Amino acid sequence: MEGGPTEHSAAASALGYLYQCYLPLLQLAERASGEPGLTLALELLDDVQFDQYGSAKELVQTKHRLDSQGDLSDTSVDLWRTINAWMSALEQLSADEVPALTLITTGVAPDASAASYLRDDDRDAARAQRGLERAAASSTNQATARWRARFAQLSVTRRSQLVRAITVADGALTIDEIDEKLKGALYWVLPSATRADAFVDHVKGWWLGIAVRLLRREIPALAGTDMLHAIQDIRDQFGPENLPRDPDLPDPDEATVAGFHSRVFVRQLEAIATTQEQLAVAIRDYYRAFTQRSRWLRRELLGIGEIDRFEERLVDEWRFVFTNLTAELPQDADEAEKQRCGREVLARAAETAKARIRERYDESFMTRGSLHGLADDRRIGWHPEFESRVEALLRPIVDGK
Repeated sequence: MEGGPTEHSAAASALGYLYQCYLPLLQLAERASGEPGLTLALELLDDVQFDQYGSAKELVQTKHRLDSQGDLSDTSVDLWRTINAWMSALEQLSADEVPALTLITTGVAPDASAASYLRDDDRDAARAQRGLERAAASSTNQATARWRARFAQLSVTRRSQLVRAITVADGALTIDEIDEKLKGALYWVLPSATRADAFVDHVKGWWLGIAVRLLRREIPALAGTDMLHAIQDIRDQFGPENLPRDPDLPDPDEATVAGFHSRVFVRQLEAIATTQEQLAVAIRDYYRAFTQRSRWLRRELLGIGEIDRFEERLVDEWRFVFTNLTAELPQDADEAEKQRCGREVLARAAETAKARIRERYDESFMTRGSLHGLADDRRIGWHPEFESRVEALLRPIVDGK
């Protein structure tokens, strides 16, 4: 049944994971320039861990709810699960090392609840502790029984340290609001209004790659200064002489590759006897180049006129290479020599091309893929007799044979 509880639960879980992923990016963006020595780690002592000069500074738990509601009463499972996670984290630290413990949730704490007394404003940690102690002793919720018992067994001093370290940031922004908040945090590098959304998308794309590396422990933590440098690099890609590099450009799947084998640019490559490995690289370059160009156009980062001028320069450069190399062929050259010449034209055109779609954008796959696009349009070719060869190759298709 569509829209049932399972689908709702899956959507809530997915949004919760995205929230847990993107909220640390926003937090680090807001804090990096003002807190020297700040680093961020994921899933170490807590969901998010901020260290400063090597010491735990803050542990953050996040809770996102589809309906912006969440049970933050004194007996709630979410609250006690979070407290349990913090008790485990504190066990790994020295007795005098108590970082700030922050719960960021889209839910809202009920009036007079322990969580409500742990907000930044109108704070009363002593009342919050008494409320939690009452709940630990009187609640009959079996799901929280072990966590409540663990809390009750803490020494009075340790229990007080724990509760006083907690801040509840309830009624927090939802995942739908993160992008706008991120724009505000990155105001110092934000490009023009028409490019702001694309810029934030690229920052988030960069961050996803970093988050995966953090979770895999490929890097132990991300320094705030490193994030600022990375964001500045992304901003440079949005300058008038550059274009952003999408880190997630896909490779074509098997079905897409199979569909390319009847394309003109592939037949042009076959005409000069390229290897299967060379064909695979060419198809990948073509696919990635045109995927990237389509994204730029969709985001209004690039004009059609710029592509036309880029392609005209590529054609001009190809013509110089093609004319000079084919002129060296003897008149009685056999087919093998012509194919060798064609492979040399292909290699030389790609290696020596100086045309750039933007002056500072120099991804080589864009040049190679665009050359194959021009070959697909029959504006350029590799074989010395490419025009007649392509026409002969395509004639059976045109004739329906």
